[in-house]
Amino acid sequence: SLHGSPLRCTGPRYAAHMALGPILLSQGLLSDDQLEQALREQARAGERLEQTIARLGFASSEQVMRALADELAMPFVRLDETEIDEEAVRAVPPRLVFKLRAIPVRIENGRLVVATSDPLRLDAFDQLRMASGMPVDLVVAEDDDIGIQIKNRFGLAGDVLEALGAGDAPAAEAVKPAPPIDAALQRAFHLHRSLRALRRL
Repeated sequence: SLHGSPLRCTGPRYAAHMALGPILLSQGLLSDDQLEQALREQARAGERLEQTIARLGFASSEQVMRALADELAMPFVRLDETEIDEEAVRAVPPRLVFKLRAIPVRIENGRLVVATSDPLRLDAFDQLRMASGMPVDLVVAEDDDIGIQIKNRFGLAGDVLEALGAGDAPAAEAVKPAPPIDAALQRAFHLHRSLRALRRL
């Protein structure tokens, strides 16, 4: 069952840029050293941060997601204990369900309640709203539980949909890695010198 109020995808509070690491520190779930180790290992393994934290034995995936939900004042749901409305599932195209790894749970008062393991992904709001034609509220769930629910509903076709969804973002939208600090400082220094030279003219 759902407890608490789902997060409505409107308002400035949610628009603030947040990161999972600082949230886990503020919740007291990890120490600074544990987070640093987890981030290094995550970068090496290429997996989700909560999966890395669980594999290292610092906290369970459920503990991490509950901490995230608590910080955002959102409900946490266990999907194996939640009745999922098939009408809600049909409100979003399967391809988008796979792309966002978000599973609609129910329709309540004309709003679509969607379970996600990545509530900090702000671009998902508009995609879900435009696809369903309804306002969207989010609840937090474990990524593995979402994967199980998606596979149960879409079966073998899910593998194809997942591959298609992963390729939706054009290359131009890919996030470019931040330049090394030294390189950034060097560019700033050259820009400063150029501006000084222009002022002398």
